[in-house]
Amino acid sequence: MKETQEASLELADQAILAIQESVTTQFQPQENEKVDEVLRLLEQASALLGELTGRFEEEKSAFDKIVSATESGNE
Repeated sequence: MKETQEASLELADQAILAIQESVTTQFQPQENEKVDEVLRLLEQASALLGELTGRFEEEKSAFDKIVSATESGNE
């Protein structure tokens, strides 16, 4: 499960970076405001992705502790 979450987060992060690169190369200089807004939104998405990664890691750690405690209790 953790590997799937990590892979999904990695793909999402790569997608954000690809979109960022595409936006900066495709807009004309007179569209700087649009580019800035899109880049700001992408930075927010990246920050949220980082938060999600942290939450997944916390949940995984808590889950591992529960599993470990359960396994210790069964021995």
